[in-house]
Amino acid sequence: MGRVSEMKIENEHVFRDVDTSGVAPELIAYLEAVAALPEVRRLHEVASAILAAKPGERVLEVGCGLGADARELAAAVRPGGSVTAIDVSQAMIAAATDRHDPSLDVTYERADVTSLPYDDGAFDVVRIERVLQHVADPAVACREMARVLAPGGRLLATDTDWGSLAVALLPEDEDVKQRCLAHLRTRFIQARAGLDLRRLLTEAGLEVTSVTPHAFAYTDLATAAIPLPMLNESIPPEADMVPREDRDEWLAALHRADEAKAFVAGWTGYSALAVRPA
Repeated sequence: MGRVSEMKIENEHVFRDVDTSGVAPELIAYLEAVAALPEVRRLHEVASAILAAKPGERVLEVGCGLGADARELAAAVRPGGSVTAIDVSQAMIAAATDRHDPSLDVTYERADVTSLPYDDGAFDVVRIERVLQHVADPAVACREMARVLAPGGRLLATDTDWGSLAVALLPEDEDVKQRCLAHLRTRFIQARAGLDLRRLLTEAGLEVTSVTPHAFAYTDLATAAIPLPMLNESIPPEADMVPREDRDEWLAALHRADEAKAFVAGWTGYSALAVRPA
């Protein structure tokens, strides 16, 4: 994640406002590292098969980050299709634009999912991944995505259930584990976003046709620390991923479990496919 030891955390929830977080380069490096994990690539393959984007479709990619998924979608919808990739962060839009493939029809724009600047029914497909957990009012976001979806159009939402996160340590470290996991769940604006997808999309007027789980499990601390910053000792105390008074004990407990071959970290995400009634 770059020089994370020198990170200066200026926001309580950095992904909610990357541009003023003070750590945008580190967040970009984090996204690149996570995207390269084989487990995350498998999630994308499963999600892509569920969405089944077709040539000629107009796609809205919400929370595009570095734009890799938008570019994959653009390849899937050619000829004749297009992708509008949006992010609330100008730094992310700039990073996505820098990585753009000019052979693909992708437009990168700064926009907020809770107030989309597009006409009703403007898109055949809407895709959003790991964004609603950072949104203060996900119900408004889902209503906006439903509004810009054409009748018969499809929306695929993927997010994490951070309440499902489990970490196996040695029995003597159970107390610090429970304290740290309870604290961690306060660090996400919508910690149970993955479990809420069906309700949110249904309340937005869409018909949810499937909910697919994605299970993650790691038995190596160094690898688990890539997608899980609360396990990464290079993340400074200022990030408040674990209580500061428990941080040293927590990190020591992680290493003890790893060395004893007892360490496991696992959690579940969900993809919900929904259709706007014709």
